[in-house]
Amino acid sequence: MAILSKRILTDVSRTYHKACGLRPRYMDLSGNVASGDDALSALANSRRRRNYALQESINVGAPYVFSPAPGISSWIVALENKRMVHGGLIGGEVLTQELPDTRDETLDYLVAHGMGQEKGEKFLAGLSVWPEIRIQEAVEFLQDTFYQISGWKP
Repeated sequence: MAILSKRILTDVSRTYHKACGLRPRYMDLSGNVASGDDALSALANSRRRRNYALQESINVGAPYVFSPAPGISSWIVALENKRMVHGGLIGGEVLTQELPDTRDETLDYLVAHGMGQEKGEKFLAGLSVWPEIRIQEAVEFLQDTFYQISGWKP
């Protein structure tokens, strides 16, 4: 049985951060994110959206890109070895470049769904703005990096 070790997650995180500037976060099958710095966990529907994204990643056998809030893109890679799912890696969150005028709408959404105004502003200020092509490159890089480092067979 393959083991998802802390060393594997650390190596993947280091490689992904160096290449993309984002830190991936591990999500278990219950939807719990193993990270102390998860601003989106304050949203009432965050766990449901992430669980759905993980299920879609499993169903299609590929990473799944989703929108946790208007104008924000996130993605998840299901961690699977020989048809056994061990959770997922959330690749991060970025503002979508194609939607430049949604910052106020995004902040309103974050506040309406449980994030404080100040925390929401700080969260949005910390997000990078990426074009769709860069998001797709990061998605593929995260998946390739995980399976290369882990040696797992999806």
